[in-house]
Amino acid sequence: MTRTAIHVDHIARVEGHGNVRVVIEDGVVKTVEMNVVEPARLFESMVRGRRFEEVPYIASRICGICSASHVVTDLLAIERAFGVEVTDRTRALRDLLVYGSYLQNHATHLFVFAAPDFLGMPSVFPLAETDPELFAQALALKALGNELCTKVGGRSVHPITAVVGGFTHEIAAGEYRALADKMDEAREFAIRAVDLFRDFPVPAIETAGDMLAMVEEGAYPVAASRRARFLKAGGAFRARARDRSAVLHRRARPRERLVAAPRPKRQGGRGEGGAAPARGQSLHEQRGPGGGARRCARPLRGAVPPPRRAGRLRGRKRARRVRGAGRSRHGLHRGTARRALP
Repeated sequence: MTRTAIHVDHIARVEGHGNVRVVIEDGVVKTVEMNVVEPARLFESMVRGRRFEEVPYIASRICGICSASHVVTDLLAIERAFGVEVTDRTRALRDLLVYGSYLQNHATHLFVFAAPDFLGMPSVFPLAETDPELFAQALALKALGNELCTKVGGRSVHPITAVVGGFTHEIAAGEYRALADKMDEAREFAIRAVDLFRDFPVPAIETAGDMLAMVEEGAYPVAASRRARFLKAGGAFRARARDRSAVLHRRARPRERLVAAPRPKRQGGRGEGGAAPARGQSLHEQRGPGGGARRCARPLRGAVPPPRRAGRLRGRKRARRVRGAGRSRHGLHRGTARRALP
């Protein structure tokens, strides 16, 4: 028996990395497998010890295609850790931001990645020559998704206006109405695109494993749903927040930045020879030369050291001397009215 195995790695025109495995025995194809894999990105380590405001911006770099989804997902996780409840308007704006990424992604995938394969073309450029009107409308649909992401998120890729608790900027009402008119104009072509791809012959492909989808009663879930369902098994469950104490291990003091990090295991303490950390320090476990754990204090990232007491006393003495000379510490004579800045 003659057996041949063909391995093709790094397939193009897929989101991620595609690998194809083909096994041929005596001239007959026995198995054909395609795997879309994602390598380790290590973003969990990148955000450890960072300020919580920085985490969504860093996580959006996981993918340049679905960056809006990564931002919203991280915001939801941070808000659940802090117990922050957002308004319905914030939820609607986040849905708009994700919808904009849907338009970007679907237009790119369908017309740039998928359509050439269904039509037997090597790339999208021959399609632009054979049907320029269809190609122009596809690009216009993607441009509309870019505009929606830019208006709501501040940028077409890696949004910057979505923050914990809300948004830093919002467009005017007239801009919303203009976007709504453009969406209405694009609806006809979107429906035609659905009919076009529905008529393409699709090979019988089975996916190993199960699929998980968000569900929401009476609505299409985008970012606010907490319920999920397995499509094959049919089981549904509600996502629950983990213990906040495992993520945030203390409050931020004045002039100090709050960082997110796992709560360190307590070793020692009163009566056990353990010393409490000083201000701006956190307890960490380190391995000693002999393999045992030792307890040490290490400054937190971005922590502000306490002010020197001698400097504070000097400042107070100077303030008393200035006031004794008939002036306030702001440089104005007593009794002189302050003028408002223009």
